[in-house]
Amino acid sequence: AISAYVIFMYPVITRNTGLNEFIKDLPKQLTALVGGPLDYSTAIGFLSAQLYSVIAPLIMIVYAVIHGTSAIAGEEERGTLALMLANPVPRRRVVLQKAAALTLAVVLGAFVLWAGLLGWAQVADVDVDLGGLTNGSIMLGLVALFFGALGLAMGAATGRRGISGGLTGAYGVGAYLLNAFIPLVDWLRPARFITPFYYYQGNDPMLIGLSAAHALALIAGAGVLFGAAVFTFERRDLLK
Repeated sequence: AISAYVIFMYPVITRNTGLNEFIKDLPKQLTALVGGPLDYSTAIGFLSAQLYSVIAPLIMIVYAVIHGTSAIAGEEERGTLALMLANPVPRRRVVLQKAAALTLAVVLGAFVLWAGLLGWAQVADVDVDLGGLTNGSIMLGLVALFFGALGLAMGAATGRRGISGGLTGAYGVGAYLLNAFIPLVDWLRPARFITPFYYYQGNDPMLIGLSAAHALALIAGAGVLFGAAVFTFERRDLLK
């Protein structure tokens, strides 16, 4: 539904010839809060600014965090985790299979958005750059996977879904605001490496190209968090 709405809105926006001039005159502080410079002159630029800067990451990250925090902590709170572990199943295997399910769900979510945009673009006769859309969808899936892995690690460590979701959400909001203010405050630039949104948006993958280093950073971050989930869950006393 979101794919259709955004695609069919693009021809309406392009008819407004003065819009790009208006966007170019927007304050740098305002464009930074929505992910950086805006370009509505092309369909891929419009999608980058209108969908992939805020709306799509918000939806994907919220879903991934809910999935991640529910994977261990949710089952523990419902009492189903104890039944599972009563079987001869190692804790490591439980966490890794939960991580695999989370990864698959995020990949499918990013694919559905990618396919939906391409399909509706054909219906609406909108020319969308396939490479740019693919790059954006890949990075969208990776940043969502990072936050999902963080939620899983928090849940495995605390066993509390609410606490895990709150801490992950607080970090996400803080990381987004930090990434928005970094271009405006010179002394904050060294801190860009601690926010996943820098790796997601820093190289503008839809307009410039996919950065292998940024993609690998998000993959490595998710891998470390999955490893932390295994480590903490194997050592936590579930009877407390």
